[in-house]
This record gives sequence, C-alpha cells and structure tokens, in this order.
Amino acid sequence: MDTLKQLHMEMRACRLCLAAGHEIVPGAIFGSGSERRVMLIGQAPGVTEVAAQRPFNATSGTRLFQWLGEAGWEEDDFRARHYMTAVTKCYPGKAKNGKGDRVPSRAEQALCRPFLEREMALVKPRLIIPVGGLAIKLFYPN
Repeated sequence: MDTLKQLHMEMRACRLCLAAGHEIVPGAIFGSGSERRVMLIGQAPGVTEVAAQRPFNATSGTRLFQWLGEAGWEEDDFRARHYMTAVTKCYPGKAKNGKGDRVPSRAEQALCRPFLEREMALVKPRLIIPVGGLAIKLFYPN
C-alpha cells in the first residue's frame, strides 16, 4: 500500500534527474500539514527553500502568503494544516542569464510527474492552488 510517508522517503532519495544529466540540487522540498485539504503546487524549490527545507520560504513565499493572508489564511496556520509541493521536487539551479532560477525542462517535469500524481492521489485535496505559470499550465494547458 502506497503511503504519504513512503512517498516522501522516495522523493527525498530520488536521483533520476541527476542520472539523466540534469544539473539540479537533489533533495525534494515539500510541506505536509495535518489536514491537507488544500494542496498548493509551485514550479520548483529555490535555493532558500533548500537551505530552510520548506517550500515558499523566501521572496516567493512573502508574496504568496500576503495573497493568502488577504484571503484569510495566515502563513503559520496554512503551513501547519495544508500540503505544499511543486511540479519538480528539487532545486533546478540558477538560470543561465543569472536572473532567477532555471525553469525545469520538460524532461525534468516528466521525471517528477509520477511523484506529483501520487501526491495528489494520496493527499486527496479538496482544493488545488497552482502557483506560477508552470503549475498553472498543468491544469490549464491552453
């Protein structure tokens, strides 16, 4: 039987992107609250998320939690109760132009997709909030 704990261990141990030659910093980043009725899905962890071992930790988190606060969800409560993940689970590194993080390639997204599908199946959220263009395109491709 597939459990969320088992999936988390597999995601943390995954090295498929490295084996395929993608330059990533391995180590899946996600947040799993106690209720998990809401699933927030971003693009990929950033460098500060790797350091803190939690999703939406830096500038993106500040902006996100400002928006969620306006909707009535305070950051600490949201983190404690709901599930946060990303299209790809590991930090993809800086963009070649030096501005921001690199967008994970389609190949990297495909390698991580089974993890995301299993997360959604196990969490069974009542609400999915895709954050950013890459996550939004998963649900609304056109």
